[in-house]
Order: sequence, then C-alpha cells, then structure tokens
Amino acid sequence: MGVCWIIIMHTTLCFIVSSYHISNGSPFPVLCCTLVSVLSQVYPITAIFLFVVTSYASSNAYQTILWDLNVLKNQPMDKEHYDRLISLKKHHVLVCETIDHINNCFGWILGISLLFHFVSIITASFYLFGNERGRETLLEHMELSFFISQILHILLICFPPDLIQEKADAVLKELIQMQIEMREPHKSLTNAFALQADHFFPEVTAVYFYPISGKIIPKIMGTTLTYFIILYQFHSSEKQ
Repeated sequence: MGVCWIIIMHTTLCFIVSSYHISNGSPFPVLCCTLVSVLSQVYPITAIFLFVVTSYASSNAYQTILWDLNVLKNQPMDKEHYDRLISLKKHHVLVCETIDHINNCFGWILGISLLFHFVSIITASFYLFGNERGRETLLEHMELSFFISQILHILLICFPPDLIQEKADAVLKELIQMQIEMREPHKSLTNAFALQADHFFPEVTAVYFYPISGKIIPKIMGTTLTYFIILYQFHSSEKQ
C-alpha cells in the first residue's frame, strides 16, 4: 500500500505540474527542473515509508512479548515457565537492538525530513492564507495538496515512535506486576527482566539530537503560527 501510495502521489503530482507548465508555455528547462524536484522526493519519502514499517514491526514485537507474558501469568512456575521467561528476555534484547538500528539507519533522514517539512509548512501556509486571493485555481490546488502532504509526512514520522513507547511501557508495567506475584527463582529473573526493560526503554531520535514523538507536533504548530505572523506582517509592511 505504501509503495502504491508513493507511485500514485508522484505520478499525479508530475502530471499536474507538467500540465500547468505546458498550459502556461513555460520553457523546457523550467519544466525539466520542476519534474526533477518532484521526483527527487521519492528517496526521502521511501525512507519514511520504510521507517514506518520497521517501527510498526518493532511495536508488534513488544506486543507479542506482552501477550506471552500474559499467558505465562496463568501457567505453573516450573522449569518450562523459567525457560520461557529467559527466552522472552532474550527476545526483548533483540527488539531493543532493532530500535538502535532504526536510529542509526533513519536518524539523519528523519532529522532532515522534519526540518524540510517544517519549513515547507511555513511557506505553504503563507502562500495559502497570507497572500491575496485571485490566483489560478490549479495553482491553489497544487499549493493546498502540497500543504496537506507535508502535514501527513510529519504525522507519519512522529506517531510510530509513540506507538513503540506505548507498547514498551505496557511490557514494563506487566513485568512489575508479575514480579510481585512470583516466588524465587522466577522473581529474581522477572526483576532482572523489568530492570532491563526500564534501562533500555526505546526512544527514536534524530541522530540523538532530539527525540521524535507526537510531542513535537504542538511545538511545530506554535512555531509555524509564529513565523506565519512574522511573514504576514513583513508582507503587509512591504505593500505599504
């Protein structure tokens, strides 16, 4: 679905851009540069799509651990129970390593993409709501589509890390609850598992500069509104 969305979106955008420039008699170099600028977004958008897929896979891995822990709660505390806890503890280490690999693989592209989408939202909002009306309908639709796409991309980047942390927090709470009800040696193993889950609590970052989560969306909205007001005031003073 994600690949189909990328193909359809860029094909439609290339068609709209080509139609606009051809109908306005734009020079061929301008048309080529515009198409190249559209197609150059394929790489970062594909990277974001892969980031979303791996993030959801990691959250499902935490969910699987949580389900197995719930099953173990209702089983007798024998050797099989103890071995299953060890297996889940090792599985949790692999999931934590996956989060580290996500940060290493996608950290740079996430940081650059967030910066790009943030600036794009500021400029697109100004062109949509800060300029005078009366422009061509096709151009307005292109600007609106671009504005909406930037918002969707930011949501795609920010919400998967929240899902990972939600599942990881549920696993940690379940382990804390389990160790209260257990006896030795299962209690010590569950306690070590809980300490591991707390110490290696997952966090997706932009190359470790800042954490990526839904909490930055209100900050982006507030900063966008601030820059929109500044640009609007500057534009109004230029007209006067």
